[in-house]
Amino acid sequence: MPERTDNVASVNGVHLWLVCSKCKQYYCKLCKGAEWECNFCKLPEDVCKCPQAVKPMNGFEVGQVVHMIPRVNQKLNAIKKWREGFAREYRNATLDEVDVIAGIAKFYSKELGFVMKVALRESVARGSLLVATMNNKIVGFCNYRLKKDGTVTVYEIAVHVSYKRYGIGRGMLDSIKQTITLKCPVDNVGAHAFYKRCGFEHVDTVQGRKRELTVWKRGVK
Repeated sequence: MPERTDNVASVNGVHLWLVCSKCKQYYCKLCKGAEWECNFCKLPEDVCKCPQAVKPMNGFEVGQVVHMIPRVNQKLNAIKKWREGFAREYRNATLDEVDVIAGIAKFYSKELGFVMKVALRESVARGSLLVATMNNKIVGFCNYRLKKDGTVTVYEIAVHVSYKRYGIGRGMLDSIKQTITLKCPVDNVGAHAFYKRCGFEHVDTVQGRKRELTVWKRGVK
């Protein structure tokens, strides 16, 4: 599996082309989904196997994309620096913040299910409800439970939709210093990719009450 690569602009308006750090060829991210895998490393005759692909890029098109990479990287670095400039904090939630947390959870009801305020208040009382703030505004939460064996089970984690890609979710998980176990619906591809990037390992798949769940685990960082 090659390392994650830099996003580059599409040359045909249909595909998001990426350059593989292993073989230096280009392929389409959209046809591969969340898995960063290059077809050139397996199938030298193709740029990508996406059924909508019109044709592999020729030398001129590749040259256009290569020329754009420095500018794209410069823009991405500027965005990253701008996001890092926001003051952020990870701390235990208070009772008067439960309504805000419930509002964030409601937006993700399909992924999280119904998160009850009474359960959130109980977590506040246990000291196991974490919030993330940016410039003193609550932008995410992590509801967890410390078990008797010293490990942590995360029940819900969510970031306000306007504050995604700021590293908030990773920051909340990294603020928990114990071994973490959590479950996620098997069809939530975006969450799986996120947990992989955060260093979690897929250890099991179990049957939940209504759907199959993937079990993720990460040791002490």
